[in-house]
Amino acid sequence: MAMTSVRKKRQPPKQRRKHSSTPISRGVTTHGGRYVQYNVFGNLFEVTAKYVPPLRSIGRGACGIIWLEAYTVRPKEREGQEISSMAMTSVRKKRQPPKQRRKHSSTPISRGVTTHGGRYVQYNVFGNLFEVTAKYVPPLRSIGRGACGIICAAVNSQTHEEVAIKKISNAFDNRIDAKRTLREIKLLCHMNHENVIAIKDIIRPPNRENFNDVYIVYELMDTDLHQIIRSSKPLTDNHCQLIGSPDDSSLGFLRSDNARRYVRQFPQYPKQQLHAKFPTMSNGAIDLLEKMLVFDPSKRITVDEALHHPYLASLHDINDEPVCSTPFSFDFEHPSYTEEDIKELIWKESLKFNPDPVR
Repeated sequence: MAMTSVRKKRQPPKQRRKHSSTPISRGVTTHGGRYVQYNVFGNLFEVTAKYVPPLRSIGRGACGIIWLEAYTVRPKEREGQEISSMAMTSVRKKRQPPKQRRKHSSTPISRGVTTHGGRYVQYNVFGNLFEVTAKYVPPLRSIGRGACGIICAAVNSQTHEEVAIKKISNAFDNRIDAKRTLREIKLLCHMNHENVIAIKDIIRPPNRENFNDVYIVYELMDTDLHQIIRSSKPLTDNHCQLIGSPDDSSLGFLRSDNARRYVRQFPQYPKQQLHAKFPTMSNGAIDLLEKMLVFDPSKRITVDEALHHPYLASLHDINDEPVCSTPFSFDFEHPSYTEEDIKELIWKESLKFNPDPVR
């Protein structure tokens, strides 16, 4: 399996951040100083050098349009006399329908712009700013895009292994999404198993206080569940999975009335007969699926029982099935934690992979 890339869904208008309150004063010169690149909340904004700071974002539209108010300096007025305020727009191309979308993996990205004294490199990945530590070297290639960001493959120059780097944009815009990012980091770092994707690195942000994007480095996998489901190949025993609507008796373990109401609001579907849905599947596969796809965890087959199920007899090896020695801690799920608290916890997670002080 492989990971999915996560682009953050837009917030309702009343929750969206007011960009105009944050001026953008620094950029990176490119093309011999004729252009300047700015990081506008995770979006690459490249303009000719005559448009100078302070820039500030004053709007965002349906197609990824960002309006920036900036100053233009006329050639004869570079001594500092008269400058005029104006607005610019960056128009991002609309996404194509699935059958027309570009296959990103076929287009390697080989050039970047060094930043922070050469310790980091910025890449333009189809209009998205992708800034990683300098040890991750080209060729980069985009291998996925999802609800919260973009994923690129790159090479770790220290280990010479190819990795997948996921950028989670605007990770701290709200507490729910920020905690989701932290939860993913905590869970995957806790697990150490060959069948669970491993986190190789959490790229340490250049600035502790002023960062809003999170870059997680994973081992590179061959495919992901999305590609398997969309594949024209028929499903086999290794691919089967089916979900249904839980009945009221299965909702008893939910302690929150809000959670029960949330589940009940979805359309109800009768329990599917798996034999009818997957007539070519073996009886062992159907039996195991029916015992695993139970909404109430107290009625669901346990991990140990599943490993001893006859369907997994060919894979079961009691000498190669380690049990985690320490339970997972959910102490970070504290309801009083704010976005800034979660940002600090993610910063500390990045220090575990990059303990040396940034010089």
